[in-house]
Amino acid sequence: NNALAYYQLGIMHRLGRGVAVDEKQAFEYFLRAAELGEGSAFGDVSSAYYDGKVVAKDDKKSFYWIKKSAEKGYDYFLLGLYYYEGIGTEQNNQKAFENFIKALNQGSQNPNLQQRLGIMYEFGYGTDIDLVQALNFYRKAAEQGKAYSQYRLAEFYQLGKVVSKDLEMAEGYYKLACKNGIKQACEKL
Repeated sequence: NNALAYYQLGIMHRLGRGVAVDEKQAFEYFLRAAELGEGSAFGDVSSAYYDGKVVAKDDKKSFYWIKKSAEKGYDYFLLGLYYYEGIGTEQNNQKAFENFIKALNQGSQNPNLQQRLGIMYEFGYGTDIDLVQALNFYRKAAEQGKAYSQYRLAEFYQLGKVVSKDLEMAEGYYKLACKNGIKQACEKL
């Protein structure tokens, strides 16, 4: 009963290394590895329950396994999303924020994380409102192509929120956000 061996068998079946690709068998091996405590398998099991392609979709089981993964020091961003969206658990902005900060403290440069933190700081979800922090996180996410962050930056510049009012910068960010699919940004041009 070697948890790591079961995990490796799961990888082999998922990728077809030396065996035929078999997602169902891969899941069974991942589940066995996770039940034996292999932290690397927790996220795979959670993902399978969330997707519902290999096993029946079950948000509560997905949440259970992603929480176990975070307890091992992995997947803080995903656990934060589960709390933020209320997937398999009650929606809880404070727990979402705490997990997003843990992911950030591990060095994550994920633009989705940065954008979520911008939103949470701007609107006070799970933390105090801090427009300077919101601006900083939106800027980081916008630089990595996150359209909603580009849109929020445009509004910060248009309204002079925490930054000097700069309609030229606002227009530039509105154009980027519009190009990247934010209809409200197109309407501002």
